[in-house]
Amino acid sequence: MKKVLSTTLIALCVICTMVTTCFAAAPDVQIISSIDNKIAVTGNSAPETFVSVTVLNPDYTEADFTTSPQSAIQYFSGTYATALTDCGHGGNYCFHIELTGEGGDYTIIVNADGDKTSQAFPFYPSDLKFDAIDDINDAADADAITLILDDVMEKFSLSRDPLYALNDVGAVAEIIDIMKTENGGEFGASTAEDLDNMYAVLKEACLIAAFNTDNEEILVGDDGLKYLADIMNLDGTDELYDYENCISDSGKDKLTDDLFDDTYESTEEIEEAFRDLIPFYVLVDYDERGYGHVEYYFDRYETFYEDVGFDLDKFAGKSGKNTIYSKVASSSATNITKLKNEFNRLLDGDGGSSSGNTGSYVPNNPYYEKEEPDLTPDIPATPVLPSSGYYDVADNHWASADVKALSEAGVISGRGDGNFDPDGTITRGELAKVIVMGIIGEVNKDAKSDFTDIDGHWSKEYIATAAAATLVNGMTATEFAPDGLVTREQAAVIIYRALQAKGYKFEMAANTFADIDTVSDWAKESVTALKGANIISGRDGNNFCPADSLTRAETAKLLNSIMNLK
Repeated sequence: MKKVLSTTLIALCVICTMVTTCFAAAPDVQIISSIDNKIAVTGNSAPETFVSVTVLNPDYTEADFTTSPQSAIQYFSGTYATALTDCGHGGNYCFHIELTGEGGDYTIIVNADGDKTSQAFPFYPSDLKFDAIDDINDAADADAITLILDDVMEKFSLSRDPLYALNDVGAVAEIIDIMKTENGGEFGASTAEDLDNMYAVLKEACLIAAFNTDNEEILVGDDGLKYLADIMNLDGTDELYDYENCISDSGKDKLTDDLFDDTYESTEEIEEAFRDLIPFYVLVDYDERGYGHVEYYFDRYETFYEDVGFDLDKFAGKSGKNTIYSKVASSSATNITKLKNEFNRLLDGDGGSSSGNTGSYVPNNPYYEKEEPDLTPDIPATPVLPSSGYYDVADNHWASADVKALSEAGVISGRGDGNFDPDGTITRGELAKVIVMGIIGEVNKDAKSDFTDIDGHWSKEYIATAAAATLVNGMTATEFAPDGLVTREQAAVIIYRALQAKGYKFEMAANTFADIDTVSDWAKESVTALKGANIISGRDGNNFCPADSLTRAETAKLLNSIMNLK
């Protein structure tokens, strides 16, 4: 047995681990080298906290510290938690441990400033893992693999992993047998790469079996599907980001149901099915209301949409894009093929259908009797669309002309269902879009920004374009807060800065707002200058109301005034 502790350290270990009965969250244990029998024990604790880890040999307990410490203890060490480890194993403390002995259940005890956790971790040396691979190679079929699978999983420290412990063992064995056949009838059993490959095979087989048996207990957590990043090749992809951040909870549920509908033989098949579902659900089950995201995703997944039949070339020359965006976002289509058909019908001018049934007369329908008036459905009168192009912005609305002008110019869009939501608030991302389209006129696809919170956001290119043109600033050097609301004084500063960047000269207003003293000092010049140029006006008489959120109608008024400046 390898000796790693002096008598002093053993005494320290006993003190550190026996001082308290308070238990903290269990650390993460990872195999970092099967061939060298090395593991990493990692977790999180407050920076500067002293953290110790003790590893007990199989069949020993904490009580054995006092009677046979030299035999009981496999490893002991301590360190101070830092802000973040740099070894790539996560957490802010990490111990790399080489285990010795015959293998079995090692007990890992972590003590972080008096908070202690204890857990068993099965680990076996590399020669026993090679023996386990040979056993799988010798198994004649899936039934034979089933009989030895518990032992194989134990040797690879996976027997208590929920991915296996809650799974159908026979289903896992079937997948391993398929993978063995595809590998030429056996797995390698002589090199470090062979050990890593078998570990991956066992994890992947468990994941595939869980999908094939619709095992939601394994696959579905509070935040949606699990194991997408660490087993399948999805970590860092646009699809995984959109799934985690941009699809509604109900959309995630439906996407999961779609994945369960199929049977798989490889993680590549699951990955492909997942990637193919994201461009559909991110359109029709986006996590925010409205349809501003549709244009963004048509560009993000352009190749996919074209491959499945969306006529995006024809759409590029189409007028009235906002109406089509709205219908796509509100569609009740249940798959990408049906959505594609609706989209292409809209391009052909028949209006499409989000429900699949317009209620119109179908001559070939034998159940439709034209002469029977009681069978003719009542068709409600079509509401008259105001000149603004939106049902909720009437012709006598004070911003009707502004909304119409900006909508027709493609600068601003509605919320869906033919409504503009004039009294709704506007986000910083939405304001960046209307500034870019209203002042610059187009997106600069080469523009870069240092904002780390806009990756994957629909407004990323608009924000980058506006920032590169010095039209907007972030909340900090790296944070833009695209979903944050915009106050009236913040909007005044952004608009003022944008016009100055375009070379517009201002004269300060002689008569300012009655509540100018409530305007923040950093915004007073902007507010006064924009009032002098008749770009902004007050609320409730001559009050500016600087802390109130900017509404969508006010945004339309502001941008239209700017675009009409001489």
